[in-house]
Amino acid sequence: MKKVKVILIACFTILSWSVIHAAEKKYDIQGSVVEEQNGENIPYTTIALKLATDSSLVTGTISDDEGKFIIEKVKADNYFIELSFMGYEDVLITELNFDKSSKSIDLGQIKMHPASSLLGEVEIKSRQSAISNSIDKQVISVDKNLLATGGTAVDALKLSPSVQVDPNGDVKLRGSKSFIVLINGKPTTLKAEQVLKQTPANQISKIEVITNPSVKYNAEGGAGIINIVLKKGLQRGFNGMVNATVGTKGKYSGDISLNLNREKMALSVGVDWRDWNTTAFNDYFRDYYKTDSVHHAAMLQDRLINENNLGFRFGMDYNPDERSNITYSFHGGYTAIEADIKTRNSGYSVPAGNEEYSYNTYYFLQKPKFYTNNLGYNLKLNKEGSSIAINAYYSYIDYYILNS
Repeated sequence: MKKVKVILIACFTILSWSVIHAAEKKYDIQGSVVEEQNGENIPYTTIALKLATDSSLVTGTISDDEGKFIIEKVKADNYFIELSFMGYEDVLITELNFDKSSKSIDLGQIKMHPASSLLGEVEIKSRQSAISNSIDKQVISVDKNLLATGGTAVDALKLSPSVQVDPNGDVKLRGSKSFIVLINGKPTTLKAEQVLKQTPANQISKIEVITNPSVKYNAEGGAGIINIVLKKGLQRGFNGMVNATVGTKGKYSGDISLNLNREKMALSVGVDWRDWNTTAFNDYFRDYYKTDSVHHAAMLQDRLINENNLGFRFGMDYNPDERSNITYSFHGGYTAIEADIKTRNSGYSVPAGNEEYSYNTYYFLQKPKFYTNNLGYNLKLNKEGSSIAINAYYSYIDYYILNS
């Protein structure tokens, strides 16, 4: 009886060890990936081992430089293998033979077929930067400057690192007010500050900031030149454009431009209007220390500035022949700047002293009216670019200033 028990226990132990060993047996799956047409190896192919029941990923690898791959230590189960590589059709291997007498499964050469597809139309778009630099100048594309929408040339210039604009709209080029402003490359008799504040940004194509001008401009524009290039109606026929802007705290502007372009002549007319309110509140404190006392001073200032512009433009460009060009432009209007500044000054001393205070109100009104005419003639002399240019200017400015 004891011998039977020993034999049964031994058989059960051997059987249990065999079952456990069979359950823990793992396989290596290997193979190589080649192209179907020429038999060349395909490196870096993705090989994924997935369960056949739910297509979930178990493990995976990629082929080496020679197209070979190996997936190690895989338990026997119901799997399929998916191979994928860009430009080739996916390959599925659904039959995997887990032979108990072997520890590996060799899939041999797996051939992949190139994928063929017809691409649709490809459209490539590029966007020009709002500001570009060259050797002698800096160019600001006003159309791409959202900060200048509804504003003037002053707002467009805020994008240039060479230009400084203070809260009152005063412009400095490289820290100096000694610069000149050109319109389409031609000088104007108006002051630089007036031209910048009276030219709507919506009518500007680009602004060229020239910090190293030629010798003929050095006497007037030591700091440089700002050349405003206005938009032109380049399309043949008749076209126009209307813009309107509404901002917070009483900011409104609008303009309309019409263009007629024929084979030899182009005409343009435009009207612009701007009503812009600016508010500011300043608070200043200062202490004066003496031997036996301290004096505290304070100033509160409230500013309200209204700028109202109305302008009219007319332009003509005539080409009687291939060598000659005649241009005429007119720009007129007015700019009203009204400022109301209220100031409260107060002060007291320590040790105790009575507080002293005062109120000041400052009112300023400026209403300049202006118009300027520009007549030009250009004759090309040869193909090398030599030409003769004649320009005539006439301007009128009427200032009305009230200080109170």
